[in-house]
Amino acid sequence: MAVCEDEIFEWIDSPPTKTQRFRDWTLRFCHHKLPKTLKSRLTIAGLSGTAVSFFSIILITISPWWSLYFKEQEVNGRAIFYICAILFCLQCIKGLSGFVRNLSENIDTKREEVDQVSTRTYNLMYEIIGYIDREKIPTSDAEKRLIIKNVLECIIHSTRYTINATSTDYLQATCMTFADEDCDHFKIFCRASDNRQVGSVVECRQTIAYYSMLLNKNFVVNDFKKQRFFPYKSISVPNEAPRYRSIMVLPLIEPAEDGFRACGAISVDSSKPYEFFGDVGTQLATQLMPFVLLCTSICGNDMPWLSVFEELN
Repeated sequence: MAVCEDEIFEWIDSPPTKTQRFRDWTLRFCHHKLPKTLKSRLTIAGLSGTAVSFFSIILITISPWWSLYFKEQEVNGRAIFYICAILFCLQCIKGLSGFVRNLSENIDTKREEVDQVSTRTYNLMYEIIGYIDREKIPTSDAEKRLIIKNVLECIIHSTRYTINATSTDYLQATCMTFADEDCDHFKIFCRASDNRQVGSVVECRQTIAYYSMLLNKNFVVNDFKKQRFFPYKSISVPNEAPRYRSIMVLPLIEPAEDGFRACGAISVDSSKPYEFFGDVGTQLATQLMPFVLLCTSICGNDMPWLSVFEELN
């Protein structure tokens, strides 16, 4: 799949158009919000309660006709039908309005507080790390991998909370670092869980993380299967189709004398498409900032760094 790198940079760096955002919102709605809402509402108890409520309203509304019926007088069936139809429409409108209101809710106060805590934690950690002697940070891969794995597990827990995932939803967090001094290859350094291969080496330009890193930008792939720039295959096991559809890439970058330098990237994967679309991805990236900073400090010790601006030029 030969694709011009300029097109990849444009894909990552350009904001989506209004048409694309509407399309993506619609697809996220179909993949996430609609199934969850229907699952919570289409229960025996919920349907039974709605039916009882609806028929109770009808019986009360047409009560004047009951007296005529029992007195064996003529009953206007057409009027009763119209009343029932109107009540049914009003009930549907009521249910739809509540459904739309739930879909259009803004970020709640609790989520905003979590974002503020994450931002303050990041700033505090950044100041503290500046006083730590890098020589005291572990340099062996085994020690680093043990620490990074714990951090990645925390990332998975935070992700589950933010996207409201169930225990059966597939999520994976991966840390990639440079495998050579020339920074031409990535190594799958560590994963949150051991259900996918670790230690594989792949050419950097075959990964989305590399281009996201060069642009110093967090990036979300809404549906890896539908994008056209990279083949739909696993980078650790090329002969297998990946289990993931959504990807969030978080570069491991820190300031340098000539701009910024990068030592790798964190990717969070989900089996569902459009998992990190829109505000969900923005909130998640904010909440994961402290973990990304910690991974940058650990991975960057005694490992190759890539000067981002030098590479771009």
